[in-house]
Amino acid sequence: MEISWKFARIWPVRIVRGWGAHYGRTSQLIQNGLGGVMIRVLVADDQQLFRTGLIRVFSDVPNVSIVGEAATGEDAVASARHLKPDIVLMEILLSGMGGLEATQRIVRFEPAPRVIALTHCVNAPYPAQMLKAGARGYLSKNVDQAELLLAIRRVFGGQRYVCHDVAQELASYAYEMHTAVRLIPCRIEKCKS
Repeated sequence: MEISWKFARIWPVRIVRGWGAHYGRTSQLIQNGLGGVMIRVLVADDQQLFRTGLIRVFSDVPNVSIVGEAATGEDAVASARHLKPDIVLMEILLSGMGGLEATQRIVRFEPAPRVIALTHCVNAPYPAQMLKAGARGYLSKNVDQAELLLAIRRVFGGQRYVCHDVAQELASYAYEMHTAVRLIPCRIEKCKS
């Protein structure tokens, strides 16, 4: 009892009670800490070479296991339902239903895997649409292995993660949308007078 209390004070309560309880892994989190839990990842990308590369990249990474791969949106949804991964790395431009619709379906599962978009589409409105669909992270395919691993661990821990390139694009897009919304009523008022 005393050990659990000390450990609970070291690790944030939201990890032990919130996310871990949702996935039924509270005892694993308490026993091993966040770094000791195996993170199960599904890779959804239409390029076989890219999927194979990611599998090789993560083959030597402790605590991350690629549990499956999918080449289409339909395959991604079916694999996520069957394999129950913790994280889905999702390309937006998948054949079939596409990554956006696949994400909308996957995040409705119980327990819901957390989706990270990993794509070359960093221009607006893709990031905003994907995050609105339920993705917890958004990365350019230009990120290095260390940043990809950081994103996976943060999203696994309940946070959101957006790489620098995408954050800049989202900020510009939000500013443009805010400016456009603010200017439209002014133009309407000028037309009325």
